[in-house]
Amino acid sequence: MLALITRAAAEAERSAARLRARGIDCLISPLLRMVDVAADIPAHDFAAIVLTSARAAQSQAVQRLPAPLKALPLWVVGEKTCDAARAAGLTGPALTAPDAATLAARIGKLGTTGPALYLAGADRKPDLERELARLHVGLCACVVYEAQALDGLSEAARQALSAGRIDAVLHYSRRSAELYAKAASSAGVPLDVARHVCLSEDVAGALRALGATRIAVAASPTESALIDALVA
Repeated sequence: MLALITRAAAEAERSAARLRARGIDCLISPLLRMVDVAADIPAHDFAAIVLTSARAAQSQAVQRLPAPLKALPLWVVGEKTCDAARAAGLTGPALTAPDAATLAARIGKLGTTGPALYLAGADRKPDLERELARLHVGLCACVVYEAQALDGLSEAARQALSAGRIDAVLHYSRRSAELYAKAASSAGVPLDVARHVCLSEDVAGALRALGATRIAVAASPTESALIDALVA
């Protein structure tokens, strides 16, 4: 089996290592590049730090946080994000949930009104911010990184797709799925030339809206479940 990975280079290499450990060959063709943003952290007394991606935790902005902020409670989506926060020196007690909706519900039960410092990507879903606003929990969003789109698929990826050698394309986000569809179209490759294995129904929805039908969805939004869906 040959799988195509289109996520940003560093993340793609880590994913490829996990796939190869399962006996799956990989071809990497990044469609995104992660870039840190010079963030201006407001001078407020925050109740917590909110993180919904490991990439935010790995940003330079987090490295530069003063010690009092690094000791604040953490409100985090995903164990991977929590691990990245710990590696970055954030030491406060962590409230962790598997997704934004569950995290918002758990935050709501704390009885705090915030404000919390949300260290986020430029391109993100509004779910958490919208739900916390409904719960009257203050949130100060500060962009610390952005995912920049690259020009398209590599020549190796285009040739492999055109020759029918790619068995599956892995999609980790809605945006990367949309970028893949655009890149495939530009390369003259049918959208369903390979199977699409998606991290969530939201990601799969982007492809269905574009006419894709060969879709598998991970049982949970984790890479382990994504790989399980690939080999199933």
